[in-house]
Amino acid sequence: MDRYPVDFLVFPDHPATDALCRQLPAEPPLQILRHPSGRPWIVGRWSADQILTAEAGPRRAVLLGTTSARPDTLARLLHGPDGLDGLARRTRQLPGSYALLAAIGPDLRCQGDLATVHQLHHARIGGITVTGNRPQDLAALARRGHRRTAARCPRHRPARRGIPRTAVAVPVRPAPARPAPAVARGTCRPPGHHLTVDANGQPAVARWWQPPEPDVPLERAAETVRQALSDAVAARTHRARRQNEQNRLDNEQNRLHKQHGQHGQHGQHGQHGQHERIEQHERIEQADTGGTTSGNAYGAPIRPTLSADLSGGTDSTGLCFLAAQEDVRLITTSWVCRDPGKDDTVWSARSAAHLSAAERQRERAAGPGPGAGGDPRGEGDTPHAKGKEKGKGKYRGERGGAGAHRTNGAGTGGNRGGSGGRGRGRGGGADNGPASRSQPQAGERLSLPYADAPTWYTPPHHSLHPAATDPAAPLALFREAARIAHQARLVATRGSRLHLVGVGGDELFSHRPAALNSLARSDLRTAAQRAWTAHHLCRWKTSETLRTLLGGRPYPRWLAGSASRVTVGGDPRTCGADWEVLPSLPPWAHPDAVATVRRLLREAAAEAPEPFAPLRCQHDIVRAAVRSGEIVRGAVALTAPHGVGYEAPFLDNAVIDAALTLRLADRARAGVYKPLLTRALRGVVPDAVLGRGTKGEHSAEVYAGLRAHRGALSALCDDSLLAERGLIRPAVLRHHLTSLQPPPDALRALDPTLATEYWLRAVSPTHIPGPSRPTPALPSSPFTAPPLSTPAQGTP
Repeated sequence: MDRYPVDFLVFPDHPATDALCRQLPAEPPLQILRHPSGRPWIVGRWSADQILTAEAGPRRAVLLGTTSARPDTLARLLHGPDGLDGLARRTRQLPGSYALLAAIGPDLRCQGDLATVHQLHHARIGGITVTGNRPQDLAALARRGHRRTAARCPRHRPARRGIPRTAVAVPVRPAPARPAPAVARGTCRPPGHHLTVDANGQPAVARWWQPPEPDVPLERAAETVRQALSDAVAARTHRARRQNEQNRLDNEQNRLHKQHGQHGQHGQHGQHGQHERIEQHERIEQADTGGTTSGNAYGAPIRPTLSADLSGGTDSTGLCFLAAQEDVRLITTSWVCRDPGKDDTVWSARSAAHLSAAERQRERAAGPGPGAGGDPRGEGDTPHAKGKEKGKGKYRGERGGAGAHRTNGAGTGGNRGGSGGRGRGRGGGADNGPASRSQPQAGERLSLPYADAPTWYTPPHHSLHPAATDPAAPLALFREAARIAHQARLVATRGSRLHLVGVGGDELFSHRPAALNSLARSDLRTAAQRAWTAHHLCRWKTSETLRTLLGGRPYPRWLAGSASRVTVGGDPRTCGADWEVLPSLPPWAHPDAVATVRRLLREAAAEAPEPFAPLRCQHDIVRAAVRSGEIVRGAVALTAPHGVGYEAPFLDNAVIDAALTLRLADRARAGVYKPLLTRALRGVVPDAVLGRGTKGEHSAEVYAGLRAHRGALSALCDDSLLAERGLIRPAVLRHHLTSLQPPPDALRALDPTLATEYWLRAVSPTHIPGPSRPTPALPSSPFTAPPLSTPAQGTP
């Protein structure tokens, strides 16, 4: 089981590459893809299900991430006009979420995704441009190169640089033009931009994404969204099948090693690991195209396991029903609300019941399993999507769903055996005994009681150690960090290595006030009527309503003007009518922090930045999607130590593009919640669970978690690194942490403040307090040296 996300560096075919690669640590072993010259091109670590490669003469392409494409499909796209631009344009049709690394001769192209789930950075190191997906890896490589140069020049004694205050001033409260933390002396490309590197190692940044025209009627846009979402979920199930086959091959390889008395490291970590891994890549692709079938020692095929959130909301419910149409064993997870009056639990249970009914119907249609006169292939051997329509409510073969409805106490580890005659083992190729091998395993519903899980605001002690999480930036999901890790641990014990979440659904499909401004450009009467309704229902100020409707300042001018409106404790009724949410700082912000943020905004405006899209509505949606991508990157760092990938299909490029094509007048309709998504899921999700018009509210969990941990959190004020940098007033922060019920606007600001404080402690080696209880050591980045000491192991 892989306990790390994709991690890589990209080097140009340049003589300086050899010297830089010699600076990389020998342990842990790295995987290397090479230029035709033999020099390293892509160096890092990834599992076989995370990479897709193709080569045709001097043209090569690599996709790192999640995709349903196959090598032959990618190879065909290598042929065509327009060089690297044409190649990148053709690969955009491939569903999934991934980073594209392409080369034509010595010229390179490095491109992430629009939502920055796969964010790329680059830096000038040793006279050439090096690209990577983790800025701290670039920083580590630069430090090694600098030490090598300094050793030749003993008189050179550079001053030790810490994290500058400008790198952490803005994350205290999200604001426009928020800069990336200065972990590395490098550059993070703006969303929608790519990097090209020529033969001399010189970089050039250009824009690859342009917003589509919002002129598609609701019905047609819904069809496009349905297809894009169906393809996005299919990409995850495709990867789950590859994981299943990889797991089987790994088990087979371990068995052969034991038979030959080789009890050393696994093949991919040994001397010949790269050659063995290449053979496994070929066998996995052969299995995926029908060459072999993943099964167990008894010959019964085992469906790959996939887990998904089933919160009861439209977003997660839609993903679960789309996944239930696939040939996987689906595990749905739902959190039981602390407040019994909240309806999340009711809607989640209702959706799970419909999923279970659909599973039973498919089982009856499939007939008896292996050994009972039925199809000897079993449920899990149906080719994917053969002869069936996609995304229109028709099941593509015999697919798994949320079959077994049982509630498991969170933290108990669950029942791995199984009762009632149905195998409930780990799945994914795991050996669960004869009972579980007799037939394909059904899915289950995993209910997570609030009392048996970490509460909100549980201090993330694991984040104090850079080896445990990604220290590139503060955790965007700070208050839920411990709960996400807890959930990943539970689904991992049940065989899931991919977990689907509905992150991005609200950002793409909810009504956004900026849409009124965009609509007013083409239909002022309709926009004015809707703005008047919002003025009364949302209690907007008259000035805000007029600015929402008629504001027309270009983005750089608005950015410069917003600097003067940065205040401490902004008005919580701000309607977000401008290009972005008006910047404000929490009550505990130091006056120097206010001045720093204002200066950063003015400097950003002076560079005349382009918005994501000319229309404020589209710009606002993409900005929100980018923020969601930041959330997913942080969650990936939390779930990776448990061997679980955190996947957000709504953030795929194709889904974002489809959502942006909707005609502005159809984006908001009276009495309909998320009209585009609701219409797209009709026929996939039963009408009985598709009509929810409420949004889950978790204030009871928030306040209970804050009360439970206020002592540990308020102790941060005693030696706060944010206060040391003159960014917060610790006495004011302590007052809000220890008050009986902080106001909602203060709660919203607590997350980035606490996350940044913990992040500073994680990246400051001289300021790492010990965790409250021992935690096992976790693997570090392959490019950074392991920590000098690891946390103690054993029973506390």
